[in-house]
Amino acid sequence: MRKIKKYLKIHGGELNSRKVFFYQRSNLRPLTGRWRQVISDKFNDLEGKNVADLFAGSGIWGISMLSNRAKHVVFFEKDARSLRAIRENLIDLKVTQGRYSMVYGSLPHSLQTSESSFDLICCDPPFKNLDLGSEVLKSCQNLVKRQTTLVCRWPNKISLPKLYNLELVQKIEHGNESLNFFNLKNV
Repeated sequence: MRKIKKYLKIHGGELNSRKVFFYQRSNLRPLTGRWRQVISDKFNDLEGKNVADLFAGSGIWGISMLSNRAKHVVFFEKDARSLRAIRENLIDLKVTQGRYSMVYGSLPHSLQTSESSFDLICCDPPFKNLDLGSEVLKSCQNLVKRQTTLVCRWPNKISLPKLYNLELVQKIEHGNESLNFFNLKNV
């Protein structure tokens, strides 16, 4: 199988306009330029924040968070080739190793074994396997603390799973999908 190398531009932050590459796979849907801009505008200062990039794929979501001064980003991905590309991009961008780590393995198991605490959890499940996406979102409920925001990209025509201790605080729609922002419910 021939590797097709594609490029994405970082929107905003310290790495604004720099490009990262990824290898195209049939089930990989990197964030579009519109979503990258929305994310950069919404989270333009993440200084001191720890971020999880679930279903990292191209890594553009987590790399954008690093560009916006996140303290540390953990990339969760089950495809070894994608993790290698993310690592190469971070090295090319001269991001210091202490600002990121990578977890190779399938979600939600790799998330459940993680000892990290996150201020921001970015979840972009494969639209071809939303049952897995639902399972991961439900497991995220246990990671969300008082100051944590969970952001999930989801198709508009399919209902999000019930997340009993989380409250949907914002939904931004674009085309056939949306970004959904959750916080812990006030008790």
